[in-house]
Amino acid sequence: MKKFLVVATSLVMIITNILANAVPFNNQTTKQISDSFKVFFVPAGYVFAIWGVIYLGIILFNILLLTKKDDSKKLNKVLWAVVISNLANTAWIFLWHYNYVVLSVVVMLVLLASLIYIYLNLNVRKDLNKNEYLFAKIPFGIYLGWITVATVANITVALYSLNWDGFGIDGPTWATLLVVVSALLGIIMLLRHRDVAYSLVIIWALMGIAVNFSGLSLLNTVSLGSCLVLSFVVVYTVYKKFLKKA
Repeated sequence: MKKFLVVATSLVMIITNILANAVPFNNQTTKQISDSFKVFFVPAGYVFAIWGVIYLGIILFNILLLTKKDDSKKLNKVLWAVVISNLANTAWIFLWHYNYVVLSVVVMLVLLASLIYIYLNLNVRKDLNKNEYLFAKIPFGIYLGWITVATVANITVALYSLNWDGFGIDGPTWATLLVVVSALLGIIMLLRHRDVAYSLVIIWALMGIAVNFSGLSLLNTVSLGSCLVLSFVVVYTVYKKFLKKA
């Protein structure tokens, strides 16, 4: 039953996301809505291509789930959370496209919480086999990395829609601070969990912010600098985790 719900909700989530921009829902694409808000924690358009990688990861996870001969306790523990994440993702699309921006933050936080639960439960397992590592742990690490960034962006847009004055701090400065916080999260994930996939997603997003706001010197410089520092820690982690053992 749980496997069926995972597969069914995964298909609904992916199809809904595709149709949201192909139709599009409420006559506006996801990016058009984002661009309508004057916020600065937003990467360049090409960065959103990462959704293709996320969809592929979800599909591979479903294939792994359906082809496993044994009823794996390693994966069974996270299946309900996967269902919740799929439902939250689907609900977010409708809320976002029909301009329920503040309510969309609540659903985004549910999505983030479910992915954190999945990630932590997969991460504590030391007995994941190669397929489980490649088609479960890595895809959800990528997914969590992107939703971490998306949650920050979603909250930023919601606050803007509520005319929050940012304690008198201007938008570009707030975005710069959020870039630093995002980079720190990437470093923490590397140092605590040695999660390269998660941190590469953060680099991808921050580089996109640097490209999108190349005319804002402080935001651009800090974004590029954060990418550089995070990239260094990624290389160090890869060396410690893989190359040094070879």
